[in-house]
Amino acid sequence: MSENDKKVQDELEDLQANPQVTFNEDGTKTIRLMTPVKFGDKTIDSITFRKPTGHDWRETDKETGEVGKSFRLAAAIGDISITVLDRMDGEDALLCARVAGTMGKKLLIGGKL
Repeated sequence: MSENDKKVQDELEDLQANPQVTFNEDGTKTIRLMTPVKFGDKTIDSITFRKPTGHDWRETDKETGEVGKSFRLAAAIGDISITVLDRMDGEDALLCARVAGTMGKKLLIGGKL
């Protein structure tokens, strides 16, 4: 296993142990926010992330810096406005960025892809 694969595997195992993160059977991941976000007339208390498309990854090039790229990807695959991420509690926002960064990784962890 390469060093990069090991880092990704460790990140996925860490997320699996996080009670805020649910690994869904359809390959999506859901985050329960510690601090819900009010956006318009909606209160957002959880976000489900799908696997990214090539277009989603390409769109990250519109941002500079790793946080900007991570937020752009998280907004796209979480079907939320980037403004929602900007208004989130910092820990929730960074968790969203971490989860988004692991989507689409094809590593076998505990017998599941």
